[in-house]
Amino acid sequence: CAGNGKAGPLLSSPISPFSGGELIFSPATAGDHIIAVDSGGATEAGAFDLTVSEMFPPLLNTFTAPISWDFEQSCQDLLASGDWECGNLDFAASPACGMGAAPPWVGHTGKGVWGTRLDDCYTARGNNAHTNCVAASTADDSKLSFQVAIPATWTKATLTYWAWDDSHTPNDWSEVRLDDVPVPATQTCNKASYSAPTAWVQHTVDLSQKIGTSVLVSFHFSADASTNHAGLYLDDISVSGM
Repeated sequence: CAGNGKAGPLLSSPISPFSGGELIFSPATAGDHIIAVDSGGATEAGAFDLTVSEMFPPLLNTFTAPISWDFEQSCQDLLASGDWECGNLDFAASPACGMGAAPPWVGHTGKGVWGTRLDDCYTARGNNAHTNCVAASTADDSKLSFQVAIPATWTKATLTYWAWDDSHTPNDWSEVRLDDVPVPATQTCNKASYSAPTAWVQHTVDLSQKIGTSVLVSFHFSADASTNHAGLYLDDISVSGM
């Protein structure tokens, strides 16, 4: 599951020595599994407490396109994990925030948005075990997901969303995944350095290859254990076509 103290395809990032934390194991197949606990060296030996619990993720709603959400009256019951929250922005930087956090003070339209924390900076999770925009494990990413059925009568389909991205790139980054396959054009890990956002930016993703099927759309966000900023915010998500 893990090698050289790093996350693997089935296991989230290991826990640091002499600390507590949570490991998420996502087995590829059903069946019995053996849990073995080990340390990185003899100096890390000692007593520990291990609690094992089974997680049952909530059901994922399937919507039928066309859809258009501004999140003013409803959060649409999207499936959220990690830092993702829905509601009105009420940002107040805590001492844990990096210098110069630049959040949006209003949504793209109205006040309702989805964001990686609405009242503070995102968590410095230390789960960014990524190289060249390839995730070693996405199990502990902050994820916002929904499934949408694209009508078979359409000839073109497009995902559109507005984003405010104040993440400490390239160390902290985001991407859109379709059926858990990353869309390279949406990855922010290829930025050379951090720059504070000044406006909401519209993004589009072609869904035409998914016509006649139901596609899982996921917004992934990961962060290292050092500097963090305000976060990633989403508004006015739509799936349209013709």
